[in-house]
Amino acid sequence: MDPLPQQAIHPGRTYRANGVRIDPLTTAQARRRVAPSFWTGDVPDFAHHLRGGRRADGPRAVGTPTPSPEPAEILDGPAVWCGFLADHFGHFVAEHAPRLLFSRLERPDDTFLFMLRPWVNEAAVPTWFWDILDWYGVPREQVAFVTSRPVFVRELRILPQAEHLTVGPAREYLDALDDHTRPMLPAGPPDGTLFVSRAGMNLRLGGERYLEDRLRAAGVTVIRPEAAPLREQLDLYASARTIIFSEGSAMHGRQLLGRIDQDVSVLVRRKGKHVGRVLLEDRVRTLDYLDTLVGNLPFSVDASGRPAMYHAFPLADQQALVEAFDKHGVDLSGSWSESAFEQSQKEDLENWASWVSQGSRAGSGLEARARLLQGALAAVGQLSRSGSLVKIAESIAAQKAAEATGAEQVTAAPDTIPARRDSEDALRDRISVLQRRLDQIEHSRTWRATTPARRVGSFLHHTARSLRRRTTR
Repeated sequence: MDPLPQQAIHPGRTYRANGVRIDPLTTAQARRRVAPSFWTGDVPDFAHHLRGGRRADGPRAVGTPTPSPEPAEILDGPAVWCGFLADHFGHFVAEHAPRLLFSRLERPDDTFLFMLRPWVNEAAVPTWFWDILDWYGVPREQVAFVTSRPVFVRELRILPQAEHLTVGPAREYLDALDDHTRPMLPAGPPDGTLFVSRAGMNLRLGGERYLEDRLRAAGVTVIRPEAAPLREQLDLYASARTIIFSEGSAMHGRQLLGRIDQDVSVLVRRKGKHVGRVLLEDRVRTLDYLDTLVGNLPFSVDASGRPAMYHAFPLADQQALVEAFDKHGVDLSGSWSESAFEQSQKEDLENWASWVSQGSRAGSGLEARARLLQGALAAVGQLSRSGSLVKIAESIAAQKAAEATGAEQVTAAPDTIPARRDSEDALRDRISVLQRRLDQIEHSRTWRATTPARRVGSFLHHTARSLRRRTTR
């Protein structure tokens, strides 16, 4: 396979196929936010779904399409393939929507074909999807979906993703996007500062609600994009001289616009990451990233047992936060209260601990997750916070266990219940000892001494092995 260029393939190219059968997604495939390849033979790379410069729709990544026993719905007229309607705004805008503009310009009368998750019907399609189609000028009546039944397309065309994750937009695409969006944008040069907040989300920057309040007091326009219509968001983005995004999906909304003479900054939520750089840098005058984090705190694990950093809490350094905004012309120092910010961050941290302990995010056993959290807190000098967070998780875990296994506990043999409780108590004692040891490590002046370090390391290794073998039921 030829290497892909650093920018997306020229968006004017078209792949055409006749007599294509498209089967519905399986549940496992739907979680990947990309449809599998539904054609065979020599198909150019640009007709595939690309992610990070590689095909993301092959059998190894998504699985082989499963033929459906249902009779296929026949689509007689020509159609253009527009990708998978992910339920995630950012992924849809960054990965699938970049096919739309050139598809509409080159095939304005065709049917625009999308794939839905098998359990989603047209009535459940999110409002923002229709708003995006309106923005690109795609008529709603020309949209069709592959849902629970296969679709047979007599004549299908596929245009490239004009940009995708980690691969920036082609120049021709930005030219076309400028031409398309210019008549819809507010008149006059951009002016003022806009803060795009995540304060309404469960996973937000520590203290972000307090930050919102202080920014408004300083004359900054603040928007929570999940609460605003798409067109209002785009008007605000286009009107601002400076945009400061709290890192998240809303950043991808800026991809719906072309080049504007403005400065964009991103308040980092995942330490060390520069999300969206190649997607935004050619659209704006300057782009920078404000890393004001003490660190990220994991409290859950993924399917492989590794820390789920995508759900980790962004613990903010308030001094770094104030200084970052000062460098961007927003003076917060006069009205900033360190104690009020700390209280806001504490509340955000506890809200996050509750949220991340629900459902599948809880990952493996509570003791293993507590060890993970305590290690992260110790690394950033915040170990004292761990007790209240673990208590929150314990309370939720106990409630969920009571709901899920109440009948089993009632019918269990009497002699097994004390043994289980003894085991749980022993594990909790281990955690308490581990927490005290970590606290000693954090404050010890002999941390670098070889012999004490070896002894502590041996204890932690032994405890970790024990906890990996046993989890709370």
